[in-house]
Amino acid sequence: MSHRPEELNACLEQCARELPAGYQVTIAIEFESGSLNLIGPDGEEIEYPSNHEYGLAEDAVDALNYAKELASG
Repeated sequence: MSHRPEELNACLEQCARELPAGYQVTIAIEFESGSLNLIGPDGEEIEYPSNHEYGLAEDAVDALNYAKELASG
């Protein structure tokens, strides 16, 4: 897990700038756990390819890249 808040912040800012219209990234945090979800324009959660072991920053980049891929057709 990454312990550098600036890395996560940079990835989230990148998502905010580049996420295609209609897509959302949500983050859920609880004790000793966190998850990041990609939501499509229809409001449904989208499974995206990611290792999910390297932390939320990496998940954010994976979700962003997959959303861009889906949006481009």
